[in-house]
Amino acid sequence: MRYKAEVACAAAVGHKMRNRKRLIDKAASSGDLIARLADKTIELGGNELFVEYKDGHESVCAMKGNVGLGIASLDSSSAEAREFRNRLYAMTKKGEIVTIQDKTYTLKAEVYDSFGEDAFRVTIREK
Repeated sequence: MRYKAEVACAAAVGHKMRNRKRLIDKAASSGDLIARLADKTIELGGNELFVEYKDGHESVCAMKGNVGLGIASLDSSSAEAREFRNRLYAMTKKGEIVTIQDKTYTLKAEVYDSFGEDAFRVTIREK
């Protein structure tokens, strides 16, 4: 099952990622990037975020079941991307609780291998 989700995410990432940079810029200027990406995922009806390295960028997909949509891309060499990945690593040990649209959610990350690179699956659950 995980393999199908990774393939769906990889297919979605390739589609119009350059236009997704605007979402990242907006999210970064609006505060907590992970909470903003989780908010976008919930808005799209998803319940997971997949973050993978591809072509010098951290690609972020909103997932619902085995269907994914690329919602953001960060330049991997930027300070913002390094901070984002460090936070994802921290979330593998201890999840985070965020409030989105007046509801409380628990975000929990897990790391998996994707072609020799660490990739992340962030589960979004309403508390």
